[in-house]
Amino acid sequence: MRQTLNSWITRYLGDEEAVLLSVFILASLLVIWFLGSVLAPFLVSLVIAYILQGPMHWMVERGIPRLWALAMTYLFFIGLNIALIFILVPLILGEVSSMITELPAIANRGEQAIRNLLESSSGYFSDELLSATFSQMNQLAITNGEKLLAYSFGQIPGLMTLTVYSALVLILVFFLLKDWYSLGLGIKSFLPTRRGAMRVIWAEMDMQLANYLRGKALEIVIVGVVSYVVFALFGLRYSLLLAVIVGFSVMIPFVGAFAVTVPVALVALFQWGVSATTLYLILAYIVLQILDGNVLVPMLFSEVVNLHPVFIILAILVFGGIWGVWGIFFAIPLATLIKALITAWPVHHPEQMELGETDK
Repeated sequence: MRQTLNSWITRYLGDEEAVLLSVFILASLLVIWFLGSVLAPFLVSLVIAYILQGPMHWMVERGIPRLWALAMTYLFFIGLNIALIFILVPLILGEVSSMITELPAIANRGEQAIRNLLESSSGYFSDELLSATFSQMNQLAITNGEKLLAYSFGQIPGLMTLTVYSALVLILVFFLLKDWYSLGLGIKSFLPTRRGAMRVIWAEMDMQLANYLRGKALEIVIVGVVSYVVFALFGLRYSLLLAVIVGFSVMIPFVGAFAVTVPVALVALFQWGVSATTLYLILAYIVLQILDGNVLVPMLFSEVVNLHPVFIILAILVFGGIWGVWGIFFAIPLATLIKALITAWPVHHPEQMELGETDK
């Protein structure tokens, strides 16, 4: 056992670069694990600046001076934030408020629908059992509503913190965009001169991560906008809120589309009941998901390394359990990073080195 362990260490950690790479990965994980919440504004800014490097680099390649490219990219980012804060967010909050206000009516309609369904079951359920069941359901709805209200008021300090963090993100994104290359050179100065495996891993991850993040952001926008158009054409209530949920559901491969089907179908059922309109809406939603999975995703992620669905779901479970929503969003890039590390990891072959020295 000891000999096997020594052989493994010699093989995979016998190279200086492998040791340094291991220390770097371990240090990064420890920093994120213990200081992730403190460094959240910086990490978010880093991701945003990385995404914005794409359009900025595209403009520079076409002859636009870098200062002008920086100004246009940053102004676009500021304009997008203003549109979200002053246009989209109030509309979404309005629909959320309307839904909360109408929850008692929705619960009554649901209760009546369930009662009609049970009463048509030829008396299998007694009136006492039905009354007790509906009483518990109403009490559960009231209790959860009170908890939701208390939770909403409890989030006010968090909103103040979020406002401060948002201002910090705006400032950090500007400086990261402005000094991206100089900061990169500063980081490289701390790395060893011999870093062949690091270059291979970074080259692959740079392509994969850039393609994934920019493609995923574009997919969220496209799916959300198309969903809103479809829902609005049908006259579905809370179209904007549901469209935003559907758009962000693409962050979770496979599972997200299935999970969001439930609220869309429930809203349609409460609005139109079991009718042709409900059926057509659900069919339109299914067609949208099919087009997203079979047309849009291959177009946007043509350069992403194919990962088996089992590994994707496993990555979602593992990283989502560790880092929550951010872990779910970065599950595929992190899985790709692990694959790149396994592929490019510097392996030390002492037997080959001895053979080479003998030949000499």
